[in-house]
Amino acid sequence: MNRQPIIIAICLLILVFLAVFVSYKAKKNRSNTQSIPLISPTKIQIDARNTGIRLDISEKDKKSSLQKTALMRQLPYKTNNFIVSFNYADDKFVVTLSEPKEKNKSLFINWLKNNYPALTLTEFVIK
Repeated sequence: MNRQPIIIAICLLILVFLAVFVSYKAKKNRSNTQSIPLISPTKIQIDARNTGIRLDISEKDKKSSLQKTALMRQLPYKTNNFIVSFNYADDKFVVTLSEPKEKNKSLFINWLKNNYPALTLTEFVIK
């Protein structure tokens, strides 16, 4: 009994089955992707009315902000009398005074008035 024709017939049946299966899957995937609706973005005009941005910033606030940024770029600022650092959690500068504290506090206040006049003492925590 010759088995060769039977094996060839089984292989052909398997190939036909695979071809039909792959074709069915491809057709099913194509139909799924076509059923998804296309969503296009909505255009929104952005300006000061709908962003909450204040356009009327005072000159005092501008100067204060610029001087705060300038000082932050120099941190930690160290002298023999005091050290200035920044606490991001409190959004305040931290001044650590050397001894004698009262004398060095007045030196710090004079330094602040001369170099950063727009900054106030409320922006500093003095230790």
